[in-house]
Amino acid sequence: LWVTVRYNSTVVMIGNLYVNHSLTSTNNLSSALTNITKALQYCSKFKIKDVIIIGDFNSRHISWGDIITTDRGRQLDSFIAQHNLTCITPNTNTFVSHNGGS
Repeated sequence: LWVTVRYNSTVVMIGNLYVNHSLTSTNNLSSALTNITKALQYCSKFKIKDVIIIGDFNSRHISWGDIITTDRGRQLDSFIAQHNLTCITPNTNTFVSHNGGS
């Protein structure tokens, strides 16, 4: 889901994405990154400079405070770097179960 919000002379593109935790799901990280790429291209075309991407990417990376890095985490971290994005994460686990958390 993507929306643009205009406040005075500022336009912000806001996107909310969910990536299923299942590696076999069609709602996967690759699809999400393609979706984000298209949104960034739209922003470039219409000179929208402010973009907020909110999501549950079900990806783990030590640079986000996790104790492990997964393939998805590496892929997402690389995408963030390639597109000069900034990742803001909470200081606590967002998922907790009897086996631990991330």
